Amino acid sequence: MASKPKARPKKKPAKKPAKKPETRGRPTKYNASWAPRMALIMASSGMIDKDMAESMGVHKSTFDKWKNDHPEFRKALTKGKEGPNEELEAALFKSGKGYFVDEVTQYHDTDGNETGGVTTRKWIKPDGTCLIFALTNRKPDDWKRMKQVEIHATIEETGKTIADALSEV
Repeated sequence: MASKPKARPKKKPAKKPAKKPETRGRPTKYNASWAPRMALIMASSGMIDKDMAESMGVHKSTFDKWKNDHPEFRKALTKGKEGPNEELEAALFKSGKGYFVDEVTQYHDTDGNETGGVTTRKWIKPDGTCLIFALTNRKPDDWKRMKQVEIHATIEETGKTIADALSEV
């Protein structure tokens, strides 16, 4: 009897070289050498994110992605916005309280020569809208426009709560 030929051991398939991860879309316009500096300068001047994105030649969604992907960019934006935010807070506070301004009225003769002037101190009354806005944000539990009111009551005949009675309907 003829013996069966021995089975050859199976060769292991050769390992394929590792593929580079696919990159899709355009290459990023983000440049770590200038983007954080530009963000700091523009944010310090009071620009909003949409306008900064437009100035950098990218869409607002790309700008937001840069904030998420690049901590140095986000940090520069945060630092740049501190000054303008403090100025806005001070102006809001001032408008909410009211303040004095000095008005100068100049007098001239018929030839156009200055003959004198008067300085008048004028009171600018508090702005109610500023007050409501500030208090709504600083003390939301006391000043928010909609309040939740919980009512707990029972129906005397059955002893059920109103919620239980309504759930049966």
